[in-house]
Formats: sequence, structure tokens, C-alpha cells
Amino acid sequence: MKTSALFALALGLLIEAVLPVQAQLVADGTTAAIDATSTNLTGNLTIGTNGSFTTLVITNAGTVTNSGTGAIGLNPTAMTNRVIVTGTNSIWNNMGNLAIGSFGSFNNLIVTNGGKAFGSFGNIGHLSGSAFNVVTVAGNGSLWELTELLNVGNAGVSNRLVVAEGGRVVNPFGRVGFGAASIGNLAVVKDSGSQWVSSTGLAVGEDTSYNQMLITNGGAVLSGGAYIGGKFTQSGSGSSNSVIITGAGSTWTNTSSSSVGNFGAFNQLTISNGGVMRNTALFAHLVLGWQPSGSNNTLVVTGTNSLFSNRDTSARLTIGQSSAFNRLEVTDGGVAETDIGELAQNAASSNNVAVVTGQGARWFNTFDVYIGNAGSGNQLTVGSGGLVSGAGFYLGFAETSFDNTATVSGGSIVISNATGTSVADVRRGALTLNSGLVRADTLLLTNGAQSQFTFNGGTLQTSATTNNTGSTFVVGDGISTATLELLGNGTHVFAKGLLITNNALIKANGTVIGNITNASGGTLAPGASIGKFVVNGNLTLAAGSTNVFELNKSSATNDNISGLTSVTYGGILQLTNLDGTLTGGDSFKLFTATSYGGAFSALVPSTPGPNMEWDTTGLATDGTLRVASAPFITSEPADKTVSVGQNATFTVSAAGSVSMSYQWRFNGSDIGGATSNSYMRLNSQTNDAGGYSVMITNTFGSITSRVASLTVNLPVATNVVISQIYGGGGNSGATFQSDFVELFNPTANTINLSTWSVQYASANGTTWSVGNLRSSIAPYNYYLVRMFTGVNGSSIPTGDATNTINLNATSGKVALVNNQIALIGNPIMFDSVIDFVGFGTANAFEGTAPAPGAPSGNNTVSILRKNGGYTDANDNTNDFTTLTPPAPRNSVSPENPPGVPAIAATLSSPSYTNNQFQFTVTGTAGTNYIVQISTNLATTNWVSILTNASPFTFVETNVNGFKQRYYRARNLP
Repeated sequence: MKTSALFALALGLLIEAVLPVQAQLVADGTTAAIDATSTNLTGNLTIGTNGSFTTLVITNAGTVTNSGTGAIGLNPTAMTNRVIVTGTNSIWNNMGNLAIGSFGSFNNLIVTNGGKAFGSFGNIGHLSGSAFNVVTVAGNGSLWELTELLNVGNAGVSNRLVVAEGGRVVNPFGRVGFGAASIGNLAVVKDSGSQWVSSTGLAVGEDTSYNQMLITNGGAVLSGGAYIGGKFTQSGSGSSNSVIITGAGSTWTNTSSSSVGNFGAFNQLTISNGGVMRNTALFAHLVLGWQPSGSNNTLVVTGTNSLFSNRDTSARLTIGQSSAFNRLEVTDGGVAETDIGELAQNAASSNNVAVVTGQGARWFNTFDVYIGNAGSGNQLTVGSGGLVSGAGFYLGFAETSFDNTATVSGGSIVISNATGTSVADVRRGALTLNSGLVRADTLLLTNGAQSQFTFNGGTLQTSATTNNTGSTFVVGDGISTATLELLGNGTHVFAKGLLITNNALIKANGTVIGNITNASGGTLAPGASIGKFVVNGNLTLAAGSTNVFELNKSSATNDNISGLTSVTYGGILQLTNLDGTLTGGDSFKLFTATSYGGAFSALVPSTPGPNMEWDTTGLATDGTLRVASAPFITSEPADKTVSVGQNATFTVSAAGSVSMSYQWRFNGSDIGGATSNSYMRLNSQTNDAGGYSVMITNTFGSITSRVASLTVNLPVATNVVISQIYGGGGNSGATFQSDFVELFNPTANTINLSTWSVQYASANGTTWSVGNLRSSIAPYNYYLVRMFTGVNGSSIPTGDATNTINLNATSGKVALVNNQIALIGNPIMFDSVIDFVGFGTANAFEGTAPAPGAPSGNNTVSILRKNGGYTDANDNTNDFTTLTPPAPRNSVSPENPPGVPAIAATLSSPSYTNNQFQFTVTGTAGTNYIVQISTNLATTNWVSILTNASPFTFVETNVNGFKQRYYRARNLP
């Protein structure tokens, strides 16, 4: 052993002795300055050969140039030596390699205040045993530039490079810790404007351990490759090395791929407090754990504005390419962004972890994110405030991948793309949502029991779903708040059904294929605002559940669940009207099903509004909910004015329950049979004038309309009219021997009839018989035209004109013509026709229908113009009535001036003598009154037996044969 030691020492002395070109500008232990001068040396330059505290200062644009290598602290005993290059244009131009601590330790190169140092290779701590050597490049314009490698710790330990205050270091490739023995070395790049430019790559701990680079306070590193615990050939086994990028403006910009741990383990890249690392080149991946032995490597991005990015480079962020237990931590506002993110790229990679947690923490993926691309046992945890996003999400992608997990506890996984076709595919693993949000355009659970989704709480949003796990899809654990939102109008397949548990809510649009159960404590809310929800299956709303439906009265829309095989009601039906005011009669179809069952325990609110109730009877038959109320009137009946003989119709519009009933009243008394929302008074007469109202009733109450007034105007004739026609004269059982036509003059003028005629045609005839008139008719007087005379009946009063025209008793046509020329056809509209009456079955008539004719075989009936002859609405059917017996009036009968009301008749006390009964009828003098009889006061079938002018005495003979008889007298219509 001694021989070996002596041989090594002798060799060292021999080497020192044979270096005749070694230059030493300053003796060991002394200080020298190159001040504003230039020194050119041939060969190597050494500052501190064996001794300590040797200092060379190059200042004030001084220049030192040596053609060989340079060394600061050459031998092991050469320590604390230094070179200071300071000031603008102060330069050390070292043409060969430069070692700061060749064998020695604690040596320094200081380039400051614009000074510059140049060289080929640079080694800080060159050979084994060289430690604690430092290079400091500080100040604007200060530069250390090398044409070859820069090693911070080539073989030594605890060596340091410091770039500060705007200084720059430039070299092709840089290493912090190179050989296996080179540990604990450090590079610090700090302050704004400070740069370390390593154009072809930068490795921290290439084949060694515990080396570190710190980029802080705005410092910048630019490299053509970034390797922590490895090198650009993707070999090496560096472990426990680290890089820290911290503080606003602190950046590492890399133009090639990067790795944390190739073969090595426990390497770490930390980006914090606003630090940024960017991989900018195409395919500039970042890989943690490239090779199988590269395990337990970590990327940490933490703090607001802290960023790792290789986005928009078609690059990946891979946590465990072929190795295990690698880790991504994005926390407290930090952001990692990439095009494709993955845990465990290959089958050999397992148990890798990604944690995204803390407010503002984000892991953005332009395309897909894989949790277990091909490997197994990998884990994603998204904590409170964290977000993982991408255009696709795969949990256990390849067939070699299994037992992967993703857990969301307060954070979010959001999977979407511009076309709405993104997929969250749980293939081989378990996705657990405890709280927070999971959102995807499509959620796939299609790999049987290998696809697991545990939905304990939080919110799941999906536009389409397929669940073929073999188990019911359960929303909520029954304790935590859970919300399932089915967005858009997609289709959701739940092969084993969907269960909404206690404290869980489903907000649904689109179509669900499968059964749905809303259990006790669960909430079902179809639609987003107003929504249409289709369920191809059974819907069970259990007792204790809440079922929320929104209504919109203004737009007549509401939430609806359709397509159901069956619906079973239960729990609470909670209703919200978005717009408008609910009123009785409103209806909303909530469910469409083949069958309906059960009942809701309560509706909230309990009533739709004041004086209203929910009508739930329709839910059991067709799924319709209605609003019931005490009736209220939306349109009151209006006042009416008609002429005698016209119909008057009153109508009311009301809302309320569908079971409303109506009762119309006249002057406060019910009208029999008038029980619809409208009432028509047929053939209105003067005694029909008055007040009409309607009472509307349902089970919740009643209301009475306003009183609408009916005014019945007399359609007063303005010329001579035909006032009475009798065609049964002389026939069997006839009242009178003669047919007659009676005329009436309603005007205040005497009218000359001497050139007029009364003409007759049969009901369907076109040939007219002419009966000429004579003399005149005085104002308000009648005029009697006697016609055919037979043998049966009594004589009529003296005729004012006479002819032999034979009238039909039941049907015919009579015209009053202002000339004596026979008419042709059915001349109703001839100018010469003053008045026209068709009766019975006549084929021509004024108005809507013929006047009523006498019944066939009944020769005791005439037809009579109403109101004493004044009524003339030019409508035969309404202007005329029948009269039994006839009451002919002539020019000597009392005149009938307008506006003289008839006095109701009074009957004197009857007297009875010799089987004869009589009483006196007293009314308006000269007015005809009809005596009528009946055997029952309750009947409406009164029979007229006598007409005469008041006053007159009625005599009834042979009354012994009558068991019971009632009499009354009425004035003529």
C-alpha cells in the first residue's frame, strides 16, 4: 500500500515539473491587478497553485488572454483563491478549459459590473476532492461565455454557480453535477435580467445525486433540453436532484423535451410563487420516470401564477412512462397545461399519482387525459378548488390497465370540446365523486364490473350517459349533497336503473332509458327552466321524496316527463310558477304515461293562490294538474235590445274548476233548464223585458253575474198591414161563416184603399186571386175584408170590403197590394206589395219562416199580428201568433192608438142560476180580451173559448156536466 501511495505522489510532482508553459501572474497568497492594461500569456494560467488567498483582479477594461487552460486552485492545498473580472470591457479570455477548483476547494470566479470571461470547457469543482468552489456572474452586462460544456460539479461536491443582478452565462450544454461522485452542487439564477443560456441542453444530476438548480426572483434559464436526474440521451441514473423555479418572472424556457428522472429516482421539479417553465418546441414532452428504474420523481406546481406549460406543441405531460410512484402535484393556484396528459403510459408503469388541489389549481389538457394509459394502480385526486380539464378522459385505457382510480373531493373534472362530443370513459378503474364537479359531454361506464363510478356527493353533469356496469346507478350516499344534471337533449342509458337517494337531486333534460326511483329524501327536477324529460321506463316517486316542477302561465308551458310506462306518485310535488298569475281553469300536463298510480302526500305551495286549490284528480288519469277556484267571471253578460219576436242571447265567460254549473235568472227567479254558460230567450215579447243574471257554482263557491237588461222594442208597422187572417169560414165546426182578412192602419194618416187589393194564392201556388178594396182606413183603425161565406158558424161583423176568395184554413199566402192587378209567382219584393203573409206551409213569406197556420181540421183558429197589429219585424213567424177563437175587427171597432197600455182584465164574482154560470170581464174599454179555460191550475194548456171587447159578460150554460173548471181573461197580443 505504501508503494502505491508514493508512486501517485511522484507522478504528481513529475506532472508539475514538466509544465514549462504554466503561467502565474500572481504568486500564491498575494494579490495582483490587471488595471486598464492588456496581458497576453502563452500557455496555461493558474491562480493559486498550492497556496491560498491568491487574488487576480482584472479591472478598468483590463484584459488577460492566455492560450492554454485556466485554473483557480490547482492542487488540493490551493484553496480560497479567486479571480475578479469587474467593469465594462474588463475581460479574461481563456482559450482552453477553465477549472474553478481543479483539485482545490473554496475557490471563486467573480464576473461583475459588466466584466466578461470567455473559455472552452468550464468546470466548477473539476476533479475529485474539489468542493465548495463558486462562480458568480452578477450585474448588467456581466458575461461568462463558453464554447463547450459547463459543469457545476464535474467530479467535486457542493460547488456553485450564481447568476445574479442581470448577469449572463452562455454555453452549449450545462450540467449541475456530472459524475457519480459529484453531489450537492447548486446553480442559482436570480434577479430580473439574469440568464443562464444552455442552448443544447441543461441537466441537473446527470449521473449523480443531490444536485440542485434554483431559479428565483425573476431569473431566467433558456435551454435546448431540460433533464433532472438524467441527460439528453435518456440514460443516466441521477437521483434526488431538484430544480426550483420560484417567484414572479422566474422562468425556465426549454426548446426541446424534458424529463424528471430517467433511470433515477426521487428527482423533483418545483415551480412555485409565480415561477414558470415552458417547453416551446414541437413534441417538447415532459416525462417523469422515463425508464423502469426512474421512480418516485415529482413535479410540483404551486402558488398563484405558477405554471408549467408545453401546450400547443403536440406534446405530452407523462407521469411515469415506464416506471412507478411518480407524482404530479398542482396546488393552490398553480397551473400545469399540456396537450395530452397521462399517468402510466406503458404497461410497466404503475402507482403513479396526480394531485390537483387548492383554489385555482389547474391541470389543463388540450386533448385527452389518461389515468392509467396502459399501466395499473394509478391515482388522480382532485381536491378542493382544483380543476382537471381536457377534451377526453380515460380511466384505464388499454387492456393492460386496471385498478386505476380518480377521486374528486371538492374539485372538478371538466371534459368538453367545441363539438360537444367529448368522452369521459371509465374503462378499467373507479371514479369516485365525493364533492365538487365531474362534467362530460358523454359519460361511459361500459366495461361491466371493471367500470366503477361511486357517486357519493357533489355534481355530475353529462349530456349523454351509458351505464352497463351491471349495477344500479346511485346518485348520492344518502348523507352528502349530490346533484346529477342531465344536460341538453341527450340520451342516457341506465341498464339497471337510476336511484336518487336522500339529499340527492336530479335535474334532467333529454331521454333516460331505464327505470328511475326517487327515494325518500331525494329530489327530482326535470328541465332547466322549462324542460321536457323523456323516460322510457317506470318512474317511482317514493314517499318522502320531493319532485319539483316549474310552470309558466304566460307561455302556457311546464316541465313534463313523458314516455313513461308507468308512474307511481308519492312524496311532495313542489311547484313554481315562473311567470303570469295562476287562475282557475289553468291546466298543466306534468306526466305522460301508460299507467298512473299512487298519490302525492302534499303539494307545495298548498294552494295556487287566494280562493284557489290544486285539482289533482287529473294526475291519476292523464298526468294533468289543474287549478281549481271558486268561479270568477272573465266576461259579464251584456245588455241586449231586440225587437218583439227576435231571440236574445246572454253569454257569460267564467274561470274556475272544470265542474262549474250555471243557473240563469229572470228578475231574480230561476229560469227552468237554463243551465249552460249562455241563455237564449226565444221569440222575445214585451213581457220578457227585464233583468237577466246567472249564478255560477262549483265545489269551492259561487258568484252571480251582473244583471243584464233586456229591452224588447215593438217593431212598429209604418204602413197598413195585414193584422188577422181566417180561412176556416163556413167549414165544419167553424167559428164564423166567412173567411176574412183584417187590415190595420198603425199610422196617424187616413189612407185611401180604393185602388188597392187583397190577393190570395195557395201555399205553393203562383196564381193569385184578386179582391178589390174600397173607401179608406182611418188612423189606428181596422178594416175587415169579408171573403168566401159558407153555412157553418156565426156571422162576422160587417165587412168594409167583400169578395168571394176562398182561403185555405191552414196554409196560404195573402198579399196587400197598392193596385188591383193580379200578382205573378211569389212577389214578396214587388214595389206594389205593401204587406205579405205566408202561413202554414207556404213557400213564400217575410223573414225567416211562415206564420203559424191553424191545425189541420181546426176551423176555430185565426192567425193574428201581435201587439194589436203594431208588430212588424218583417218576419211572419215572429210577427204572428194564433188566436182561438178568431176576433174579427172592422172600421167601426174601437181604434187602437199607440202607447195606450192595456189594463189587465178583472173578473166579477160569478153567479149561478138555472144550470147557467156567468161573470163580467172588465179591462180597457174597446180592447179585445180572450176568455180561456183549464181543468188544472198547474198546466200551461189553457184553451181559448171567447174573444170580445171589454166590457162584456161571459155566460157558460149547462155547467152541471163540469167536475172542475178554471177561467181567466187575457188581452189580445
